[in-house]
Amino acid sequence: MNWHLDSEALRAAVEQSFNSVVVTDAGHNGRDHKIVFANPAFCRMTGYSQAELLGQNPRLMRS
Repeated sequence: MNWHLDSEALRAAVEQSFNSVVVTDAGHNGRDHKIVFANPAFCRMTGYSQAELLGQNPRLMRS
């Protein structure tokens, strides 16, 4: 069985998932991460649009 997924298949799976998924960059010195991807389930859960989330620090969720 071939378990290799291309990036398009992986992206489609994450976007269609019922589970919330958010991806951040590595940040500087392990800090100051920025959101680089949020799937629709995460947007529904938080009430933020993807445009509002991209580039934000995940600490935004604390409030």
